[in-house]
Amino acid sequence: FFFSSRRRHTRLQGDWSSDVCSSDLATPSATVTIPGLGDPYYSFVSLLLHGNGNLTDSSGTPKTVTANGNANAAGAAKFGSNSLQSLASGDTFTVPNSSAFDFGSGDFTIETWIYPVSGNTGYRGLFGKRADASTQSPVMAFLDPNGVLNAYAATTPTGGYAVMLSTSSSPAVGEWSHVAVVRSGSSLVVYVNGSQVGSAS
Repeated sequence: FFFSSRRRHTRLQGDWSSDVCSSDLATPSATVTIPGLGDPYYSFVSLLLHGNGNLTDSSGTPKTVTANGNANAAGAAKFGSNSLQSLASGDTFTVPNSSAFDFGSGDFTIETWIYPVSGNTGYRGLFGKRADASTQSPVMAFLDPNGVLNAYAATTPTGGYAVMLSTSSSPAVGEWSHVAVVRSGSSLVVYVNGSQVGSAS
């Protein structure tokens, strides 16, 4: 998997314990300020990873990101020169636990670009938060062994899966796909490349 994302008004979740995870954003070469057109959601961003050759968190409250196994920031690029790369079990990116990742019953959006590669089998996590490998995650998205995108969300830090869904989408191998998981009220909706592919309440 390679991961990349460009949108800025997103809360991304950390403390991953799955096989593959995270997102990256292109680092702009210059900053242009246009009065009245700032990102109104930037203050809500919990984790913003460019992955453009590094693991720097560009959110307003930067967190330390650690690459584990052979995970790295040298994958094929969607934006910029690189993306985050996680190709095998044990290749993960982790972020220390933070209350910024405790969504409770509130609304949230988590998004990333993914690039599935051939040869990856089993369950492949895209993002999630867990205390350890045996603890349920309050929010997570993953591809199952058939490549189908799944997501779930709970209202407590220890999970409980208040909403769980299996989508109708299998993101294409060898192509970039944009994935967004959105909870609004009691509904969990998953989008791939801007199209809704599943919802549950």
